[in-house]
Amino acid sequence: MAKQRVFENQGNVQEISGSQMLTMGWPVIPMSSSAKVMFWAGRPGSGKSTLMQEAARQFEARGYTVKMFDDYTFLHRQAYIQTHSGRAAMGTAPIHLTEQGGREGFVVKDFAVLGQVLAMINSYIIPYLAQPNVILMVEFARASYLPEHVWRWFSSEVLRCACYVFCHAGLDTCPERVEQRQSHIVPENIMTGYYADDGLLSLYKSCPGERIEVVRTNHTMSRSKEQVARFCNHIVARSAFKTQEIILPEAYRECVFVNRLAD
Repeated sequence: MAKQRVFENQGNVQEISGSQMLTMGWPVIPMSSSAKVMFWAGRPGSGKSTLMQEAARQFEARGYTVKMFDDYTFLHRQAYIQTHSGRAAMGTAPIHLTEQGGREGFVVKDFAVLGQVLAMINSYIIPYLAQPNVILMVEFARASYLPEHVWRWFSSEVLRCACYVFCHAGLDTCPERVEQRQSHIVPENIMTGYYADDGLLSLYKSCPGERIEVVRTNHTMSRSKEQVARFCNHIVARSAFKTQEIILPEAYRECVFVNRLAD
């Protein structure tokens, strides 16, 4: 079964404010889930996309349907809208395009955009939760994976059936890999500033440790792919991991879709 990168070439992605995000109509969330959700975390250049593709091949070989989500396409679209709206020229854009050596990327000025994009991804994931034999992979990079920065934007139904792969590579490796890219560039000051902390400790503070797989990617990718293959086997064999619900602290249950689940 062919995997699908859901956000490729989404021409209908529009600019949306934080207030709109919290009041928009959300799809009905099923109370039980058959799909499995894998979050892929780590610095830019840590190998998330490469290893996620490898995991997709592993699951497809076992008859699963794989759908892949990442925040880059949404963020890039927002940057495109803001840049061509004129707000970037006035210095008021929360995100805008940038270019480095003929390669295009974007710069985030207002980090609230990062949360809004995760809420968008959550809304795309929810309709798939009740489908059997589906693996939903979500890739994004943050400096912190604490609930107030990341998980508050996902419904408890999504988190209940989630596991986490953290691609761990140091600052001596990731900027060099990013520099070799033809696109998806990350400015050096963001790599060495915002991503100085890769967020691994915050992930362990926020999520059940038994659901986290740390893949060290400083070495050759062949060793990392072998570890990912073992973890995929573990997920297939252990379908019960989705029965443990992650309860967010009350202070973080602010989004409309989370409050609905709490009622």
